[in-house]
Amino acid sequence: MKSAATLRLIGNPHAYYPNLAKPLGGLTAAILFSQIFYWQDKANSELGVYKTRDDLEEETGLTHDEQRTAIKKLVAIGVLLVTEKRLEHKTYYKIG
Repeated sequence: MKSAATLRLIGNPHAYYPNLAKPLGGLTAAILFSQIFYWQDKANSELGVYKTRDDLEEETGLTHDEQRTAIKKLVAIGVLLVTEKRLEHKTYYKIG
């Protein structure tokens, strides 16, 4: 099997903004930011986009721990707003 066919079986590639890695605090933060940014205009809520940790892991390859660290960094520098609706068991992410 050709390598291109093998890669198609793995899934689709996802892009991120490499030049954001330093200002956002690292590669994982840049990857997560880029993915949330991609979904912003597709959000159905004024709170931002609803994503589970499993959704984000599938879309970015970042583990739950890597996501947690990236989210902390992005919130700390003020570029990400996180709203947890605990009764609904939903977390919303919005670029701020």
